Amino acid sequence: MPVISYGDNEIPRCISANCRAYLNPFVNWIDGGDRWICNICKTMNNTEHYYFNKLDQNNRRIDAAQKADLSNGSYDFIANKT
Repeated sequence: MPVISYGDNEIPRCISANCRAYLNPFVNWIDGGDRWICNICKTMNNTEHYYFNKLDQNNRRIDAAQKADLSNGSYDFIANKT
């Protein structure tokens, strides 16, 4: 199972207080990668600067195949201390 570490950065999650879903392969990317729409609750979220990457012509991140959280159905996080 892939393990993901964001170092001191927060794990990207939906901002909705009723959702808080983790970023996953099924979110919709918009605005050139600056924002994403949660596939669980449809809330629009800003992409943090440390997580940003450009989109291809199909509005998929160009690095999706290299990121376990965007290409796998299951993964573990190494959470920060805060």
